Amino acid sequence: MYCQSQQLMYGKHRRRYDISETGGWCSDAAKNKHAFDQKLAAALAQLLAGQTVAAFGEGLGLYRKHIIKSGLVKQYDAFDGAPHINNITNGQVDTRPSCAFHTAVKS
Repeated sequence: MYCQSQQLMYGKHRRRYDISETGGWCSDAAKNKHAFDQKLAAALAQLLAGQTVAAFGEGLGLYRKHIIKSGLVKQYDAFDGAPHINNITNGQVDTRPSCAFHTAVKS
């Protein structure tokens, strides 16, 4: 998987960002471009209580970590388009749905 620099609008400014062919941030950019909102994560945990969750565009897995820690969801699988996200997050976020996820959705 390759990364290329692309000029994108970010707020009022045009800047260059390293984007992968999947549309995700490249390795170094992925570590620095994600935001986390504690109140939003707490509200999502309440909203998703008792559910099996699949999150796409999860970034660094900060929402996954918070929501799982709440103990309110049955399962939480996280995915992101960044090519090295599995390594960056120590396996907490993957680039593609797993067989276990497909099985959970079908049942």
